[in-house]
Amino acid sequence: MRLLQINPNGSDESALDFHPMVTVVQGLGPSGRDLVLSVARSLPLGGDPGVGGLLEAHGVLLDLSGET
Repeated sequence: MRLLQINPNGSDESALDFHPMVTVVQGLGPSGRDLVLSVARSLPLGGDPGVGGLLEAHGVLLDLSGET
């Protein structure tokens, strides 16, 4: 499974897209960093990420949600 995007406000302008190999995120404040870390930590635990976004699993795109 790969995290492709975090979209906290449901707006394309606020979406944070991740590169498939390496992503360097700059310019986030403490709350933005906490959000990215919280989403990343929720994935292996199967928890609710609390925000929208996109995942890729075995070539299939999935919405980021508690169900996926």
